[in-house]
Amino acid sequence: MKKDYLLSGELAALFDINKQTLLHYEKKGLIQPDFIDDNGYRYYSRQQYLTLEVITNLRKLDIPLESIHQYLLHKSPEQFTALIKHKVTEIQQQIEYLEYIKQTLNITAANTSSLSSVVTNKILLEYEPSKMIFLSMKIKNSQTLKERLNLIGSHNKTFFGKNSFKYIPTGWVIAKNDFFADAALKYSHCFFMFYSSSQQYSFTLPEGNYLTYNFIGTYNKQRKEITKKIQTFMVTNNLSIASDIYLLARKNHWVTDNYCNYISQLKFLVKQNNIQNKV
Repeated sequence: MKKDYLLSGELAALFDINKQTLLHYEKKGLIQPDFIDDNGYRYYSRQQYLTLEVITNLRKLDIPLESIHQYLLHKSPEQFTALIKHKVTEIQQQIEYLEYIKQTLNITAANTSSLSSVVTNKILLEYEPSKMIFLSMKIKNSQTLKERLNLIGSHNKTFFGKNSFKYIPTGWVIAKNDFFADAALKYSHCFFMFYSSSQQYSFTLPEGNYLTYNFIGTYNKQRKEITKKIQTFMVTNNLSIASDIYLLARKNHWVTDNYCNYISQLKFLVKQNNIQNKV
């Protein structure tokens, strides 16, 4: 009689699973041996072979054990079709997510490659279309470094989430009234820049003429020289600041540990002064 049955190890080997996995399925109620002899050996018949074929192939699709269990209890063509269609929907969602990751990685690679051609130490005036910017909660001057890191971390989690690749660097906002001031440097918010969104704390940077200045290193250590250079340029060209200032490290900690190798960028909207207001 026993010669017509398979032992647990023999049955498991036919489906390239180990004996422990088969016993786990048994504990979950998905399959049971045909009988257990006095010595504790489990024996499986043709029916258990067919059941394990269903289980192992559905597991190859990452269908949860609970879903498989429910299907085995209510087998029918309709239930099988529903199970498969549900998996097809999941796969489509995975494809869309992977396509999103692919696009963000391509953007990241392109942005990183473009660093070698960034023009530095030259003030540029360029027309730019409108963009969406995501702002953090307001930064207080009294906040400690720990509090600011918590603010940045929370902002990251809000917009990128647990499974999203963060492909956009964090920038800092300097209020336009503070940019040329002699007082200590103050940041009002941190931000990410996108092209569209409906997220909280977001608003549109209007289209218009933007002054852009790329430079090597960090802003803090060169602030006086940079603001003086920009102020001279604006007076010469009869311009005034029309927005807050957006500071971004384009080449940053992702690709270098040396602050001196950073490529930073200042950008803000400008407007032409009336001729009679020119100093």
